[in-house]
Amino acid sequence: MSRGPGIVQRSLMTAFQSQLGRPFTIEELAKVAFPGELIEHAHMVSVRRALRNLPGLKPHFQRTGESGTRGWRYLVRCTG
Repeated sequence: MSRGPGIVQRSLMTAFQSQLGRPFTIEELAKVAFPGELIEHAHMVSVRRALRNLPGLKPHFQRTGESGTRGWRYLVRCTG
């Protein structure tokens, strides 16, 4: 039985609701969810896991990449 959204989910929901329709990168969302901390891989995994079950919001993932970069970036946009 769930006890409701956790701390990470609540901070992500606040970010999406304050700027509905704006695309965020996973790194930007990790900085919102973990303010003042050095963002590591574990933080980004936690954010991706929290995005799977956001109550009331439906995340849309878009994979983008540019030549000369180290790989893909995921943009996340939520709709209500």
